[in-house]
Amino acid sequence: MLAAIAGTVGEQRRRHLKVRLYDSSPSIAVYAVDDRAFVSVFLHGQLAFRSVQIEIEGQESLMGAVVFRELETLWKIGQQFEDVTQWQTELQDRACRFGISR
Repeated sequence: MLAAIAGTVGEQRRRHLKVRLYDSSPSIAVYAVDDRAFVSVFLHGQLAFRSVQIEIEGQESLMGAVVFRELETLWKIGQQFEDVTQWQTELQDRACRFGISR
Protein backbone atom coordinates (compact mmCIF):
# COMPACT_ATOMS: atom_id res chain seq x y z
CA MET A 1 0.00 0.00 0.00
CA LEU A 2 2.79 2.41 0.92
CA ALA A 3 4.66 1.72 -2.32
CA ALA A 4 1.47 2.27 -4.32
CA ILE A 5 0.81 5.61 -2.64
CA ALA A 6 4.39 6.75 -3.10
CA GLY A 7 4.32 5.70 -6.73
CA THR A 8 1.21 7.70 -7.60
CA VAL A 9 2.71 11.14 -6.99
CA GLY A 10 5.68 12.92 -8.48
CA GLU A 11 8.88 13.60 -6.57
CA GLN A 12 7.85 17.19 -5.71
CA ARG A 13 4.65 16.05 -3.99
CA ARG A 14 6.17 12.87 -2.55
CA ARG A 15 8.49 14.90 -0.33
CA HIS A 16 5.37 16.09 1.52
CA LEU A 17 4.41 12.48 2.31
CA LYS A 18 5.78 11.76 5.78
CA VAL A 19 5.81 8.30 7.33
CA ARG A 20 7.12 7.45 10.77
CA LEU A 21 7.51 4.18 12.62
CA TYR A 22 7.57 3.83 16.39
CA ASP A 23 8.32 0.97 18.75
CA SER A 24 5.53 1.42 21.26
CA SER A 25 2.24 -0.35 21.83
CA PRO A 26 -0.42 1.55 19.90
CA SER A 27 -3.00 3.49 21.85
CA ILE A 28 -5.38 4.04 18.94
CA ALA A 29 -5.30 3.60 15.19
CA VAL A 30 -5.28 7.08 13.71
CA TYR A 31 -4.79 8.36 10.19
CA ALA A 32 -4.68 12.10 9.72
CA VAL A 33 -4.54 14.56 6.86
CA ASP A 34 -4.44 18.26 7.70
CA ASP A 35 -7.22 18.85 10.29
CA ARG A 36 -9.11 15.60 9.64
CA ALA A 37 -8.42 12.32 11.43
CA PHE A 38 -9.91 8.85 11.21
CA VAL A 39 -9.73 6.95 14.48
CA SER A 40 -10.35 3.34 15.34
CA VAL A 41 -9.68 1.08 18.29
CA PHE A 42 -7.93 -2.27 18.43
CA LEU A 43 -10.62 -4.93 18.85
CA HIS A 44 -9.78 -8.60 19.38
CA GLY A 45 -9.76 -10.61 16.18
CA GLN A 46 -10.16 -7.57 13.92
CA LEU A 47 -7.73 -5.26 12.18
CA ALA A 48 -8.23 -1.63 13.23
CA PHE A 49 -8.46 -0.34 9.67
CA ARG A 50 -11.33 -2.79 9.02
CA SER A 51 -13.19 -1.72 12.12
CA VAL A 52 -15.55 1.22 12.57
CA GLN A 53 -13.77 4.50 11.86
CA ILE A 54 -14.64 7.71 13.69
CA GLU A 55 -14.06 10.84 11.62
CA ILE A 56 -12.83 13.86 13.56
CA GLU A 57 -12.49 17.34 12.12
CA GLY A 58 -10.23 19.75 13.98
CA GLN A 59 -9.22 19.99 17.60
CA GLU A 60 -12.13 22.06 18.91
CA SER A 61 -13.97 19.13 20.49
CA LEU A 62 -12.65 17.16 23.47
CA MET A 63 -12.23 14.06 21.28
CA GLY A 64 -10.42 16.10 18.62
CA ALA A 65 -8.04 17.59 21.17
CA VAL A 66 -7.25 14.16 22.67
CA VAL A 67 -6.74 12.47 19.30
CA PHE A 68 -4.52 15.18 17.82
CA ARG A 69 -2.47 15.37 21.06
CA GLU A 70 -1.93 11.59 20.89
CA LEU A 71 -1.05 11.86 17.21
CA GLU A 72 1.52 14.56 18.05
CA THR A 73 3.02 12.32 20.75
CA LEU A 74 3.30 9.39 18.34
CA TRP A 75 4.81 11.65 15.69
CA LYS A 76 7.48 12.87 18.13
CA ILE A 77 8.58 9.38 19.17
CA GLY A 78 8.48 7.94 15.65
CA GLN A 79 11.47 7.59 13.35
CA GLN A 80 10.84 9.14 9.96
CA PHE A 81 11.44 7.22 6.75
CA GLU A 82 13.94 9.20 4.71
CA ASP A 83 12.67 7.94 1.36
CA VAL A 84 9.20 6.42 1.31
CA THR A 85 9.90 4.78 -2.06
CA GLN A 86 12.60 2.72 -0.31
CA TRP A 87 10.25 1.66 2.48
CA GLN A 88 11.36 -1.99 2.48
CA THR A 89 15.01 -1.08 3.07
CA GLU A 90 14.05 1.53 5.65
CA LEU A 91 11.77 -0.93 7.43
CA GLN A 92 14.59 -3.48 7.57
CA ASP A 93 16.91 -0.80 9.00
CA ARG A 94 14.31 0.11 11.65
CA ALA A 95 13.83 -3.56 12.56
CA CYS A 96 17.57 -3.85 13.19
CA ARG A 97 17.51 -0.72 15.38
CA PHE A 98 14.51 -2.03 17.31
CA GLY A 99 16.23 -5.40 17.75
CA ILE A 100 13.73 -7.38 15.70
CA SER A 101 15.60 -7.98 12.45
CA ARG A 102 14.57 -10.93 10.34
